[in-house]
Formats: sequence, structure tokens, C-alpha cells
Amino acid sequence: MAVKTEQLIFSIICLILIAFLLVFMLYIAGYYTFVEEKVGLMEVVFCMLFKPQYLIPIFVIMIFNTYFASATLGIILLFTGTFFLFALEVLVLIQMLYYRELTGGLQENDEFYYLIHRSEQKNK
Repeated sequence: MAVKTEQLIFSIICLILIAFLLVFMLYIAGYYTFVEEKVGLMEVVFCMLFKPQYLIPIFVIMIFNTYFASATLGIILLFTGTFFLFALEVLVLIQMLYYRELTGGLQENDEFYYLIHRSEQKNK
């Protein structure tokens, strides 16, 4: 709607805000699932910004998903959406594991410890 009324800057800002909120929702779900059930929003923001190489691809995917949202994309995601959501959640999981390691909550006997310490496992 904003593009039709020649408010391109406003539409770009709205697109970025929507994509950021979608990414933030993914990180809140990841924090609740993988770190702690009591969610602190500032901790979630810190987790998001802790490793930007994981945040940027998720953010770009959300921008494309928001920009190209249509009925055709909805039908495609209906059948393949689980795979894409799983791929995004793996990136969030890895980032949450780095956060747990930073805070001292990740132990060697944890189930997903090997995801961030693969090189140490090969040396043993």
C-alpha cells in the first residue's frame, strides 16, 4: 500500500521491522526451548547479537519471506515449510548453545555439545 502512494522509505522501514519481529519471535522460542523457560527479553536480544553470522542469514530469509509473501509462496511453504523452519531453528539452536557455553550452562555430557565443539571431539 505504501509503495502505491509513493512512500517507499516507509514501506522499507515496515518491511525491516516485520522481519526483525519475526526473527525475534524465533529467538524467543529458541531461548525458551533450549536455554531456560523463564525468558528475559534482554538476554534474547544479547543472544541474537552475540553471533551475527547466524543472525544475518535468518534476517535475510525473513525479509525475502515477508517481501515475496503471496498465495503461491504459501502453498509452497505448506508442503516444504517444515524443512525451512527446521533449518532456521538449527541456526537458532547453535547460537543458543554458544550462549549457554558463555554463561557456563553447557556441559560436556549435554546432548548437543558436539555441535559447537566438533574439533575438540576429533582430537580426543
